[in-house]
Amino acid sequence: MARLQLGCLHAFKPQPYFNPIRIYHARVFRLFSISAKYAAENDGARSASTVPGRKGMFKDADIDTSHIVRTTISPFYNPLDPSKRQIRLLRITGVSEDGIVECSFHTASLDGDISFATLSYVWGDASITREICVNGRRRNVTRNLESALRQIRNYSANSDFHEEDSIDSGTVPGQSDTNEENRDEDYTAIIHNGARTGDRLRRRVGLGLLPLWVDAVCINQDDILERSHQVQLMREIYAKSFPVLSWIDSTESGSMDLALKTIRELAPACLQPSSDFDWYQHPELCDLAADVDSRFQNKYWNAIHDFEASEYFHRIWIFQELWVGRERTFFICNNECLPLVSLLVYGRWAFQLGENWTDQMPPPILNADLRYSLKLRIPKFLQLSVNIMVTFKDSVDFGDIITLFLDYQCKDPRDKVYGLLAVLPMEITPDYEKSVEDVFVDFITNSALDASPGTLLVLSGIGVHPRSNDRVLPSWVPDLELLGDQLTFNTYKLAEVAAVKPEIPIQFQPSMFKTKGITCFGIQVTDVSEVAIQALNELDDTDIAAYRAWLVILKYLAQNKSYLLSDVILNKCDRARDFIRTLVRVGPDDPAHVSGGSEPSNPIPLSRFDEFSTSSLFKRLLVNIGTAASEMEESEPDLVQSTLESLGFASKWDMWVIWEFFGVEYVVDDDDDGIDYLDLSLPASLFNQAIFHTSSGLVGIGPAGMVATDKVYLIHGLALPIILREVDGKFVNVGACYIQGISDEASLEILKEREKDVQEINIV
Repeated sequence: MARLQLGCLHAFKPQPYFNPIRIYHARVFRLFSISAKYAAENDGARSASTVPGRKGMFKDADIDTSHIVRTTISPFYNPLDPSKRQIRLLRITGVSEDGIVECSFHTASLDGDISFATLSYVWGDASITREICVNGRRRNVTRNLESALRQIRNYSANSDFHEEDSIDSGTVPGQSDTNEENRDEDYTAIIHNGARTGDRLRRRVGLGLLPLWVDAVCINQDDILERSHQVQLMREIYAKSFPVLSWIDSTESGSMDLALKTIRELAPACLQPSSDFDWYQHPELCDLAADVDSRFQNKYWNAIHDFEASEYFHRIWIFQELWVGRERTFFICNNECLPLVSLLVYGRWAFQLGENWTDQMPPPILNADLRYSLKLRIPKFLQLSVNIMVTFKDSVDFGDIITLFLDYQCKDPRDKVYGLLAVLPMEITPDYEKSVEDVFVDFITNSALDASPGTLLVLSGIGVHPRSNDRVLPSWVPDLELLGDQLTFNTYKLAEVAAVKPEIPIQFQPSMFKTKGITCFGIQVTDVSEVAIQALNELDDTDIAAYRAWLVILKYLAQNKSYLLSDVILNKCDRARDFIRTLVRVGPDDPAHVSGGSEPSNPIPLSRFDEFSTSSLFKRLLVNIGTAASEMEESEPDLVQSTLESLGFASKWDMWVIWEFFGVEYVVDDDDDGIDYLDLSLPASLFNQAIFHTSSGLVGIGPAGMVATDKVYLIHGLALPIILREVDGKFVNVGACYIQGISDEASLEILKEREKDVQEINIV
């Protein structure tokens, strides 16, 4: 049996996965060479005797809590003693005659020698509840939590179990084992035997032999002081527990059991390189089923896809729990049990398969249509694998942290920060009395974060959309809750975050302070003279929004023909070409995600468009827009008419008059494949961004909330221009933009040439 090679280095730039805007920049991916040293050094970080307070450093027992008011004195909970680092544990005791799951509480100290399990689950719809009974008192919990407790109890009650059944210690690596070769063998043991271990532990929990920690029940959520203190302990709670049971809601898809079973059975074979995988040993994965109507037409791959798409993998607290639990974590669903390690091994195999597929001859047993579907989108749990591994580095890049905010959601915006404290070694004390704004500012200005002021300016701004109406943040602080929506299809901003920052001259080093904001150095290069196309914010239906975007672009081209093309004749500038280059530069990496298509397309390099004259490029762009518009007319005629009218076209014939105006024949040449990329990029380029003209005659794209007279600056440490607005004698950040000719490397050259004009800029 070949051992799992955990020391392999994988440098890659995978395609966007769950979220089409995400850019995974090149990282060294030691997929399973998990740093036990890092874990050992940080396991006690949250249990240190001192924690930062608002006025300095305090011991736990000496924290001034006079400013905190307990919102509820609940008869359901007895108070915990923070100085003893107490937690409540839940023991499942049975089921009542009327079918209610019965449990009991008992209190334990994390400083004691205790054994317990933890439950990782999605809270679910808070309006759909069921009753459980704790210490003789009934209370409501969400349906998903009650289902988890009931299933654990029922599974144990219906299984043969003997207390003397041993747990094979060889299937769980020790936390202090730093020998990589031993850890390789440990992980291999988990893959082969871990499901049996997890199964036995689940039975112990269900029979009440092993207590369980469940956050929503074991923490008094109405007691702000207790809630804040318990969140500080969560890393250690999950680190000390064995096992971590990850409940996958079976009602979300009836195929969850099948997914866990399929991955569990595949995992041993996935220890081998993907090129050595024997498809003949797994015929069930190789053919289509006529009665299966979904993505893969194969119930096994469909089940794995449903599992990957589960809400479970998109919650920020879940990521923290899996990150801490790692090899002690087991997914459970009805009768199945899958070790997390097995899932990650499968994920690595699937990633390798996707990367190397073109180099391998497809086995005859694998159906050609299924092979094509798997090549396009084989489920590989890439988001989870990458995020777990990159956060095990000695220092976590700010770009990596940003991707965590984009990938994971939470109900309380403050948990965008508090939900990562077990992962990131930051001296931040959870305090749910603080406002969301204060928590975000504390995070961004934390010394351990090492976020450059330039990066913060790219991710923030009063002009970015969507924006919270009841949240007032400094203009240089990103809204961590809305960041994912604000960056949707703004890949040029994410690329700037991931890029290697240019060296900043010593005299132009920026600084950042909570009270003063960001002080940086730069020059004004132009200002906004006109917002030519307002940003489109209708993202409810991608096809409808894309159609509207095409028509908006069409109208813009008609109204600005002379502006875009006149100077080309005079050889002064080429606004039409710059406009097209801008759309391509800021468009998505994978236009198939935007168009709704299934086959990904590779981005066309900007140099590709130099093969066409400006007038030919302009006409081809119009033809592509018209082609897309015609297709929409056939599928949604009523919608097309209402959209046309809302944009000022009397009818579709009024729209076609533009073609006569440009003298364009409705013919698509055979050699315009490169230009086809444009019509796919156009909709994404306008979502939450606006097209604008500058007083110097340039065309750019930037934040939706910009206005005429806003100023465009180049800042040392950034390759993108920043739009600033003067308010009451102070500068506020409107947002980053892209302007062909003064962005990327060109911005660095301009700053170098105009060094004598550089001035200090304070942004509040």
